[in-house]
Amino acid sequence: MDGNAFGMMDFSLEKARVVAAWGFATSGMEEAAKGTPGFADAPHVVAVPGGVPVFSADGRTRLGGVGASGEAPSAILVTGAAGLGAMAMAATIAIGSLFGTTPG
Repeated sequence: MDGNAFGMMDFSLEKARVVAAWGFATSGMEEAAKGTPGFADAPHVVAVPGGVPVFSADGRTRLGGVGASGEAPSAILVTGAAGLGAMAMAATIAIGSLFGTTPG
């Protein structure tokens, strides 16, 4: 996000990595850390909102994760959702170009 320190990019990337590894959102890690002693200190845990896993359309295959940081949690969620939407549109366009079609 504009005006944030360089470290925010690294934090966003780490959020994406951890949700790709664990398969659940960093907001869930925040909740787990409250109820599970030591969880916040486990490897690959980021106990603040902003990381969301990405699954295939059928929900069975974990594809990766999206991380956003640098703003209030509500703004981070909107930013992450916008990134996922852009990624889905780009994938639709790329697949359509393979078959000579474009999304309508």
